[in-house]
Amino acid sequence: AHLRHKNIVRVIAATTCVPADFGDESSIGMVLMEFVGSRNLQQTIYGCAEPLEVDRWLRYSSDIVHGLRFLHSHSIVHLDIKPANVLVSSEDVCKIADFGCSLKLDHGCEVTAISPYLSHVGGTYTHRAPELLKGEGVSTKADIFSFGIT
Repeated sequence: AHLRHKNIVRVIAATTCVPADFGDESSIGMVLMEFVGSRNLQQTIYGCAEPLEVDRWLRYSSDIVHGLRFLHSHSIVHLDIKPANVLVSSEDVCKIADFGCSLKLDHGCEVTAISPYLSHVGGTYTHRAPELLKGEGVSTKADIFSFGIT
C-alpha cells in the first residue's frame, strides 16, 4: 500500500480477514485497489480493427518500463507481466496490475533461490523467462523478458 507510482495500480487496502456477510467463505482475503478503467492492454491491442499507431505503442511501452523500473527499485519482481495484467486508464495510461505472483527480493536485485513451488506454479507459462522455467532463480531479468515478449 506504500508503493505509489503513476504506472502501478495503487493498492488501497489489503486484508486476510473477510467479513462474515461477504458471501464467499472460501475466500482467503481481499485486496482493494484503485479503479483504473474497464480495459487491459490485451483488449486494447487485439480488440481494435486497426493496428495501434507507433506513437501509442511507444507510449505504452514507456509506461510499462517506468512501472517496472519503480518496482525493481523497491526490490519487487512482478513475475507475471503480460498484456492482460496491464490496465489502460481512461487517460490512455498503462498501469501494471495483478501482483499475485510478485516477490520481494532479499538482496536488492540479486538472484534469490527459487522454491520448487515457484518453479511450477505462478505466472503465465507462455510469458515466463527461460531461467524461471528451469528453476534457476528469480531476478528482475525475468520481468524484462516478459516485457519483451509482451
